[in-house]
Amino acid sequence: MLSFSNPLVLAGGATFLLVGVPILIHLINMMRHRRVEWAAMEFLLASQKKNRTYVMLKQLLLLAMRVAAILAIIFIIARPLFKDPRFAHLLGGATTHHILVLDDSYSMSDRASDTSAFERAKTAILRIAQRAVADGTPNEMTIIRTSKGTPERTERLTREYEVKLTELLKTFQPSETNAGPGEVLGKLETLLGEPKGENRLVYILSDFRENEWNDPVELTKTLTDLNDADAQLFLVSCTDKVNENLGVVALKPLSLSRSAGVPTQMEVSVKNFGTRVAKNVSVQVQEDRLQRSGVEFDQIAPGKTETRRFSVQFLNPGFHRVTARIDADSVEADNARHVVMDFPPDVPVLVIDGNPVEKDAWFLSVVLNPGGKPGTGINAKLERPQYLTSHPLDPYRVIYLVNVERLDQAAVAALETYLKNGGGVAMFLGKNTNPDFVTTELYRDGKGFFPLPIGPSTELLVQALEKGTDLKVTPHPVLRIFAGERNSYLNDVSILRYVTAPKKWKPPVDSTVEVIASLRNDAPLIVERKFGEGKVQGRVMAFLTTAGPTWNNWARNPSFIVTLHELQNYLSGADPETRTIGTPIELTLDAAQYERNVELLRPGQRGDVPLKSVAEQVSEGDKQEVKVKFPVTDVATSGVYEVKLTRADKSDESRVFAYNVVPDEGNLRLVNGEQLVGKLKGVTYLYQQAADFQGGASNKAGSNLSEWILYGLIILLILEQILAYFLGYHPPKAVAGGAR
Repeated sequence: MLSFSNPLVLAGGATFLLVGVPILIHLINMMRHRRVEWAAMEFLLASQKKNRTYVMLKQLLLLAMRVAAILAIIFIIARPLFKDPRFAHLLGGATTHHILVLDDSYSMSDRASDTSAFERAKTAILRIAQRAVADGTPNEMTIIRTSKGTPERTERLTREYEVKLTELLKTFQPSETNAGPGEVLGKLETLLGEPKGENRLVYILSDFRENEWNDPVELTKTLTDLNDADAQLFLVSCTDKVNENLGVVALKPLSLSRSAGVPTQMEVSVKNFGTRVAKNVSVQVQEDRLQRSGVEFDQIAPGKTETRRFSVQFLNPGFHRVTARIDADSVEADNARHVVMDFPPDVPVLVIDGNPVEKDAWFLSVVLNPGGKPGTGINAKLERPQYLTSHPLDPYRVIYLVNVERLDQAAVAALETYLKNGGGVAMFLGKNTNPDFVTTELYRDGKGFFPLPIGPSTELLVQALEKGTDLKVTPHPVLRIFAGERNSYLNDVSILRYVTAPKKWKPPVDSTVEVIASLRNDAPLIVERKFGEGKVQGRVMAFLTTAGPTWNNWARNPSFIVTLHELQNYLSGADPETRTIGTPIELTLDAAQYERNVELLRPGQRGDVPLKSVAEQVSEGDKQEVKVKFPVTDVATSGVYEVKLTRADKSDESRVFAYNVVPDEGNLRLVNGEQLVGKLKGVTYLYQQAADFQGGASNKAGSNLSEWILYGLIILLILEQILAYFLGYHPPKAVAGGAR
């Protein structure tokens, strides 16, 4: 199949009149000869008659070569393209590679009228393929969905593939991720290799939301690099309208305490991503799939987030799930949020009593579990400091050190190992506390686990004129239930004595040390430190007063009970973990305690066949571990996932995870074509709406025959000169001395 890049050159007959010029010149030369009879010439004419046919053929050949030279020049200007994909590569033609980066983040599910942005993108892909197939040049297509990050199989564009593509696109649906085109575009060369002679047309089919395109510094650099690699860029916008959308952006318990049968306060937040006031918004709440009374919002202003509180109650220990959901709107994925909370039946904790006479440790253990029903589930074991070196500490969720004078080196080392493995330690000071030991052995210039150096204890002086609140708290997870509110219980707390920190002491910059509560004289009272390296870190909380009502009346105040239970859950890591779509499930287990067969139940799959996996067993030193991983593709939708494990004694165990979407992807505000011009400075691209886009075309498509014709023209002109030389008359040169 032959076509021309400049077909106007061939239009009409004027161009082809040039072909007649050599013929005309030849005829004119024949007409201007005058016949003169001459005997010698007659002899020559007789000789010529014998060779006339041979000479005529050579002259016609010369004429044909000159006509062909004129035609070759015309065709070079017209730029002929050979478009048969079966043979074009033999002539040096480059394949056009259509690379389609399909944004399938959940904002592309935005639905208006009877279709969505994602459906418009799929329609545009079909049009691109149809135009490329009709073009007849060598074309290939690769589709990369942004949530996958890896290309579908590269296919040569044919009529057969066009049918196959139609069926493939039916299987594509928006994901629940927030993965935009940026990451995929940045690694195109890694995914597809270097171009190596192919012409690349890169299409970005997206909704161009503000989240990614409002300040596209990295994207601009990536697109510029693609321009430099000679790729043609097409930005195909799949929506031109901002629809109204609400999203459940947060769901969390206010308290870390987990006791079966005791109500737990929770908060739910809904954001209005639209441009109009949302009125009478109802949030339905489910407790373990059972519907309960909902939460009502009178109105939510555009761009604003409103929060309401409600309580849940579970009678039995174990994992419990809570889901908050709003009515369907233009984007479905952000209409629900999930959380999983653990109500343990038995939580072993260790209380180290430094001075049984003071009974501070006994008082603390009673607060942790006062007995009766419903119980707290906390099983507090009281022991002396020697216990730390003679028994394993791993079984205990939290270790409390109460009024301890000193510890031997082995006990200090055991506590530090426990913390480095993710344990939690709370240390209450008192009469027995030895400040020098704590500073030199437990703090150790910031290398030990204690968060600060300390001095002697002192009284908190009473204000002469007005009694103020002794305790000032921050919105830390342990104390956030009190922060920001006028709380009568905290107002009644009196701190009589406390252990001092050095004057002008402040937490070191870039450290994990944080003062979470202080006294009215700004002296620190509760200080936290995270201890350990890497992802696994233990938590240490230092109270610079007593656990019992010796140096304060806080221990007899109801707020102390709440604080201690929040502390218990915080140090034991009981804050519910919220995961976002796109994070795999990875577990590391003791090989001696668990078998390798693992099952995964996905949302809505209970009763169906679960996903099964065989965990990998690895060795780290003398320790045998089982590593479990369910990839991102297995946890691709929001909801609650349950990993079912089998212990070595054949008993069952479950780990439960709540997965949610990234809330900000529900922001549907757009960056339009005019705005993109200012934001993508220096980038060469074509921007068009998907409804109007017919597909890109490369001016390099097909095999350009001009170069080959040029080579042929050069050879033709050389042969023409040689032939003209032999057909012409060339008298011999004069001999020296005048002889001829």
